[in-house]
Amino acid sequence: MSKKLKIKAAVLAAFVALSVVVMGFIVSSMQDDISLSNYSADIQHEMDDLPGLLESAQQEAEQNTQTFDEIYQSKAQSVAFMANNNTGYEPTDAKMVEYKELLGVNNVMVVPRAGEVVAQAQDTPADFAYARFNQLRTTFDTGAPSAAVEVDFAESGETLRYYAAAIDADTMAVIEQDPAELVELIDSTASVGAVLSGVSVGQSGYVFSVSARDYLVSYHPNAAYVGIDALDAGIDVADLEDGSFSWMTFEGERLFCGVSEIDGTYYISAVPESEMTASRNLTVGVVLFIFFSVAMIVALYGI
Repeated sequence: MSKKLKIKAAVLAAFVALSVVVMGFIVSSMQDDISLSNYSADIQHEMDDLPGLLESAQQEAEQNTQTFDEIYQSKAQSVAFMANNNTGYEPTDAKMVEYKELLGVNNVMVVPRAGEVVAQAQDTPADFAYARFNQLRTTFDTGAPSAAVEVDFAESGETLRYYAAAIDADTMAVIEQDPAELVELIDSTASVGAVLSGVSVGQSGYVFSVSARDYLVSYHPNAAYVGIDALDAGIDVADLEDGSFSWMTFEGERLFCGVSEIDGTYYISAVPESEMTASRNLTVGVVLFIFFSVAMIVALYGI
């Protein structure tokens, strides 16, 4: 190869290299803008859908609770029916044990209006003389089973729901039931966690929630982050505004986020920077490969 041709080849090679660098910068910048625009649209779509999803979940939770309560109200009513229809009813502990097994409940009791338990299938932590159980006594006035009364017992760490149906003017049948089945059903199908776990943004993005009152994380797909302070984790409180889009850092991970504030909670739709970088690099790589191939063909033709 002649010296002149070598110089020409070197100039063309340098030109191609410089062109690839410039093209890489331009395409990378353009792809960043396009990615942000696309992810913003995706995040906005999820933000628009979120209120409806949360409302549907709330309605489902209410329906599940209503169905659960109706089942146990009918069981209280069944005890009252048996007490009034010569079915061998006796206000004794032994008979309550029999009813408990028959109805598949945690406890069955006979309780006078004043609140002292007359008969029970097992010991109860409840003191029905307390005003907190007055809702049960409405059965005497309405003749229908009472609404549920849920009580947390701090001493034993139990949560129990109670249902009453009047046997006569001064005595009621009371069902005592652990609502764990209801809680599990709501958690798995209608809780905020159940809703947000089914929402995805981009390929690896997700939605997490932060309390607007104390800035604690109330839901995150990584359960280890639930309960931590979002501000201590790196989020700037200035970025937590309804409808805003911004870059946030959470637990060392940079995220592109959109924020929705609903009923005192911030819902943050987040896409990891790593996903956006990978998408950009793939697109830029393909474009540069095509550009480089064309440039080399032109350069070789020139040589």
